[in-house]
Formats: sequence, structure tokens, C-alpha cells
Amino acid sequence: MLLMWLVMGLVVLSIANSAQDLKERVINLAPEISSDPTSAAIARSSAIDSTGNIVDVQNSIIDRLAHYGTEYGGFVVVPDLLPFGGNALCAGVGEDISFDQSLIDKHSMKVIAIDPTEKAKNYVQKLSLHNFWFLERALVGENAAENITIFANKHTHYVSESVLSSHTGIDERAARTVQTIKLSQLQQVFDRFDLIKLDIEGAEYDLIDQLPALGARTICIEFHHHCTDYTEADTQRAVNTLAAAGYFVISTEGKHEYTFFKLQ
Repeated sequence: MLLMWLVMGLVVLSIANSAQDLKERVINLAPEISSDPTSAAIARSSAIDSTGNIVDVQNSIIDRLAHYGTEYGGFVVVPDLLPFGGNALCAGVGEDISFDQSLIDKHSMKVIAIDPTEKAKNYVQKLSLHNFWFLERALVGENAAENITIFANKHTHYVSESVLSSHTGIDERAARTVQTIKLSQLQQVFDRFDLIKLDIEGAEYDLIDQLPALGARTICIEFHHHCTDYTEADTQRAVNTLAAAGYFVISTEGKHEYTFFKLQ
């Protein structure tokens, strides 16, 4: 059943004009349904590379950083370390895919975009895109249910919604149920992700432990300790967890947006 609705989600909700091979990869995993329409880390600035030499991570790439996307929807990356034609998981679409579009235009990456909001789906459906697949799901931790409550923004013209009732931007009276997807489920379909972007209004904290297993060398996260009942200490614990897995902080913007990079 997982593969059935995931395949259907990628095919029916996909917004794509090329990269047919990605669709075929998904469908071929389930041939029986193929006919369906379907700041400890910041303090650590050095590491030992594969040859045993000590590398100053931050200073070695500081001049190679670039900001992809708009000020609102973008993140800092290291362009020459992003693979051509790789896979990117971008959770939190909203009404700004400028970051995703940069990955596609500059690196021909295949973007799997996830967002449970109606506004995001309507926005994406109006665009003409290639190498871009949209799943109308909430990305959640491994212990979450198949359906979850999400709260609309208290400002009706804003796009952000949250599964956290503690989020200061939501209206608890405007709740609805959405379907979820987990990182382990995505791993059943995609071999690996080369970049992961999370801007999911507080749900990111439940995913931190699972991120290293996806193999991405670049991870971009907007943390939401400033508007939920999570704290700066929770964010520091998340940073420390990724540091223990070999990720270094190479950029921070506004104390909320972090870019992590892993040497190997």
C-alpha cells in the first residue's frame, strides 16, 4: 500500500516535463501496480580527510559559498560540491521554490518537494516545471501516525502551517487532517538524497536523528525555536547530533537557518 500511494502521489501530483527516468525508477519498484495512474558543531572547524590530513572545513570553503534562492526562501550552499543530476529532498514548499529552481537550473538536480498545504499545491500546479515532483504530505518523524492534524496560519494570506499547536503563527481553531510521509518511506523509493532542505515549521526536530542515514552531504534547515515551544537548547542538541554524525555548520543566517556539510 505504501508504494501504491507513493507512486500515485509522485505521478498524479508530479509537475514535470522531463526526467521520465525518475518516474520509471519509482514505478519499476512496484511492477504489479505500474499500470495505475499514478554550537558544538560550529566550534569544530577542522576534520581529518580521507588521506589523514587535517582540513580546516570552514576556511577551506568560505570563499566558495553561494546563496541560492530568494532571501525569504533560499539557503547557502557550496555549489561546486553539489552533484550534477543528483536528488534533492525539499520539504516546505510554500509559495517560493526559488531554492529548488536553482538546484534544477544550475545542477540539473531532481527535486522531490513535500508540503501538506493547499496553498503550496495550488502554487506549484500553476508553474511549468521539469525535474520537480510534488507530494502533498506532511513530513513527520517515525512515530507519527499516517494522518496528523495541521493548523492553518492565523494570517490567512500567509502560506505557512504547522503540525505544532504551540506555533505562534497558527490558528488552533483552523485545524484539518493531512496525510503524512516519513523519511524511512522515502528511502524505500529513492537510493539516496544528495541535498536535504527542511523548512517545516517545527517538525524538523523529530527528523534530526534520521537525517544522516539518507546520505546527503548538504543539509539545510530552518529551525523554529523562535516560534514554537522548542528552545534554543533543542536547536543546539540538533546541531550536536548532526556534528556527531560528521556534519559541520558552514553557514548560519539569522540564528535560524543553518547549512550543514559532511566531508565524506
